[in-house]
Amino acid sequence: MTPGYRWILNRKMLLLIAAIILFTLSAAFSLYSLQKTSKLVSRSLPLTIWAVGQLEREYADYWLNLSLYSAGTINRDDLIVSYEILWNRLDIVLSSDEAIELRELKDTEEVIHSLFSELKATEDIHYNLAAYQDPAARKLMQRFSHYQQQLHNIALVNFMDRDQLYGLDLVSEAFRTFGLYMAGLFFSGSILVFLLVREGRRSQHNALHDSLTTLPNRAHFVAHLNRVIALARRENRCAAVLLIDLNDFKAVNDTLGHNAGDQLLQGIADRLNTITRDSDLTARLGGDEFAIVQYPVNNREEVAGFASRLSATLGQEMMLSDGRCTPSASIGISLYPEHSQQAQQLLINADMAMYQAKQQKLGSSNFYDDELLSIQQRRKQLGHDLRSLLSTGPESQLRLAYQPVVDLASEQIVATEALLRWQHPELGAIPPQEAIEIAEHYGLADNLGKWILHSACRQLAEWHRHCGDTDFRISVNISPGMYRCGNLESEISSLLAEHNIPASKLMLEVTEDTTMQDLGYSSRILQKLGSLGIQVAMDDFGTGHSSLSHLSQLPVNVLKIDRSFILAWSLRQEDLSVLRAIIQLGKTLNLVIVAEGIETAEDKELLRKEGCELGQGFYFSRPVSAEQITALLEQQAGILES
Repeated sequence: MTPGYRWILNRKMLLLIAAIILFTLSAAFSLYSLQKTSKLVSRSLPLTIWAVGQLEREYADYWLNLSLYSAGTINRDDLIVSYEILWNRLDIVLSSDEAIELRELKDTEEVIHSLFSELKATEDIHYNLAAYQDPAARKLMQRFSHYQQQLHNIALVNFMDRDQLYGLDLVSEAFRTFGLYMAGLFFSGSILVFLLVREGRRSQHNALHDSLTTLPNRAHFVAHLNRVIALARRENRCAAVLLIDLNDFKAVNDTLGHNAGDQLLQGIADRLNTITRDSDLTARLGGDEFAIVQYPVNNREEVAGFASRLSATLGQEMMLSDGRCTPSASIGISLYPEHSQQAQQLLINADMAMYQAKQQKLGSSNFYDDELLSIQQRRKQLGHDLRSLLSTGPESQLRLAYQPVVDLASEQIVATEALLRWQHPELGAIPPQEAIEIAEHYGLADNLGKWILHSACRQLAEWHRHCGDTDFRISVNISPGMYRCGNLESEISSLLAEHNIPASKLMLEVTEDTTMQDLGYSSRILQKLGSLGIQVAMDDFGTGHSSLSHLSQLPVNVLKIDRSFILAWSLRQEDLSVLRAIIQLGKTLNLVIVAEGIETAEDKELLRKEGCELGQGFYFSRPVSAEQITALLEQQAGILES
């Protein structure tokens, strides 16, 4: 909640509290005035005069409540209370011995009998009134309208001497004052009701809208989509759901700050509102995800054209308080009724299409098709199978392959990188990146990472025992899920102790994007790992969003150049300049430089001359089994001995 909104909310609460206090004080003062009036009457006037005044007041209360009920201000129960009070008063006056003097007053008994008869005659009407504003109340007002003057005339006819008139004046004044207090009570109550109603409407609006962008939220969007589907079904027309996800939004927060990120979201919301029609609904579903429901639409081509214009509009440069930004968005589209006739399924289909658009090209749009459903089903199957594997026996399908890391000067194998391989019995070889994404998506990254670390450390200990080369190292990639698990340091410390491996022989590889999610946390966890003696490598450097200042803040030992820079250097001079700059950056920070993706002798020689110490790639060896690494180490040891 922003400070401005919090202040507005606090101000509303203060107004409500003030209205409640005014309401309470008015009620207390009214009660006090009523008590004072009662004492004044009892002390100044005979009992009969007081009884007449009391009867007139109770009738006035009944008449007032009847009027308020007719106007819809109070409910039937409040009216019945005053009706029963008046009934009881009349019954006492007509039957009580203490009221004999009152009944003997001129014209009194006739008026009271008449009024009591009317109350009895209208008993069923009173109790059968509706809860609010029954039209029958108007008829009751007509039947009882003349009694107020008749009751008042009793006092005028029977108490005309000076003392009586003086007492009546006092009573009249007291009741006028009481009427003013009651008016104040009703006025303050009206203010309170008004504020509560307005606050209720605002709360309802806030419950259905995003506070940052003021766009409808997910709940509002789904409800509207259901209404659109019902309308489209009746009119036999088509509708479209577009799911919009900003690309690299996190990089804006990390580089320009969260204030700039909020401004970007507000700017995107404004652009969406300008390009959509009045009949469309735009919503922010959460985070950097927006959605549009279009109705009506005529065909797929119309929606595709809109998506194209939408991408162009969102992709225009935007000025933020802390810099400039050129946003882009991936758009997934599902159509009613072609892809589904259910709101939730349309959203799911659009989400799958949006995910596919991200895989194809940033800033593109994609329609849902049945192939995406197959991809989704494949992901679900892999997630289920991986969970089962990790709980029963991963070795039946999972294994590690190892790619040698070579000293570029001597071409000796000095380390190896452990790489995951998954041979599925039905789907065949699962690409490592897909396996990692499945583990991350289904919350299995921590367990999978522990298995990889355990297997790699066990194999390294075996190499040390078999080959006698205790300088040989192994590197293991740490997934984002395991990196954030919170117990990485203790887990690795236990593994090192279990397998009797020197900490310096284990290197953990983390990507730029993983460390950039929380620099403070990254700095702390990497320092703890470094204190154990473990080497830390920044993997795939140059493909993420880290800057020189961020890299210098992190306690890493090794910089691994992404293979894309190695593959591109021979094609363009600019790429060669970038490659040289990365190597020089690593040297400036006293980092060991490892080049990935070396495929030719020219690659190796260029990197060696530029100062890169280590490398790996198909030029030296593809990822191989542990037994093949053992053979390579034995062969290397034999060559060195000879």
